[in-house]
Amino acid sequence: MPSTPAAKAAAAKKTAPVVKRSGPIPPGMSECKICGRCFATDRIEKHETICKKTTNRKRKVFDPTKMRMQGTEAEPYLRRVSAKVPVKAPVVAPKADGSKKSDWRKKHEEFIKTIRAAKEYQAHVARGGNPADLPPPPPSDTSDYVQCPYCNRKFSEAAAERHIPKCKNIKSNKR
Repeated sequence: MPSTPAAKAAAAKKTAPVVKRSGPIPPGMSECKICGRCFATDRIEKHETICKKTTNRKRKVFDPTKMRMQGTEAEPYLRRVSAKVPVKAPVVAPKADGSKKSDWRKKHEEFIKTIRAAKEYQAHVARGGNPADLPPPPPSDTSDYVQCPYCNRKFSEAAAERHIPKCKNIKSNKR
């Protein structure tokens, strides 16, 4: 965020910020009218033409990952993300009433029941009991999962979004 008045004015004009000089211009030097830097008198004309071009043009964002991966085996796996297009977040399907209701309490209680069943199992085995003597663990609720139409497995919404297009192309799933 620009703090000095000169920097604010430069940002408003979309030009390079003017450098404030703390003293007189050294002999044999000239000051650039665009950026305020000092150059040798014979070089100032060349600098000003370049300075005009660079201040009017927006620079591309440098991507060090892309440069590092270029020419390697990992290059095909590099995510191609445009600077203008944000990374797509997983889409959450809304419920019929228009909002996705969080059922955290139900999930929490189910989690606690599963932990208790696991502790009971471990204690029974530690006492020398047979695991087959115990009742089966409580079933987990997968009602909010999405079933894959190709392999009939169930996934969370985000995982299903990734899985189904891949599963569609697998030949062993064709009937």
